Amino acid sequence: MSYPPQIERLRSVLKSLPGIVEVEATHTPLQDINVSDMSLVELGDLPHAAIRRTSGGLPAEALGQIFISFSPTVESWRTLEFVSWQVRDWSRGGRNVQIRTRGLPPVIGDQVQLGSSLRAIIEFFVGGLDTDPERLLRDMDEFAADLGHSVRLYRLDWHGESVTRKAN
Repeated sequence: MSYPPQIERLRSVLKSLPGIVEVEATHTPLQDINVSDMSLVELGDLPHAAIRRTSGGLPAEALGQIFISFSPTVESWRTLEFVSWQVRDWSRGGRNVQIRTRGLPPVIGDQVQLGSSLRAIIEFFVGGLDTDPERLLRDMDEFAADLGHSVRLYRLDWHGESVTRKAN
């Protein structure tokens, strides 16, 4: 799948972190989402509680979602913690962004999914797209830049059993 350059930059920064196997992105216009439709399978990956709190999508609002798949390693756990901190910091700074996990049903028919469907999702809620249609891409690009800056600033290496500071 081909993504806009801003999304590719975010995918690249995330994929450079230890334990990340895949990064996918999607966006959903929220203004026409009705709470009564939230049980539909195709809306299963949306943040139901957040959408219910506003009784549906807001006018000219979209949701950008970054789905992150991890390897089952301690490095992945640390990467999730680092990315979660960055999302928390952005949210505390006034951005409408959150991170949550998603798991699928443990079994579908004869297929066992437990242990293979867990993903982290970074979600960007962006309004005002009627007057500024590129805002969602800019926000995601800025998040990529900030995440990359944080990686360089803290110079941490969390490969293996311990977390160390990289030499200058």
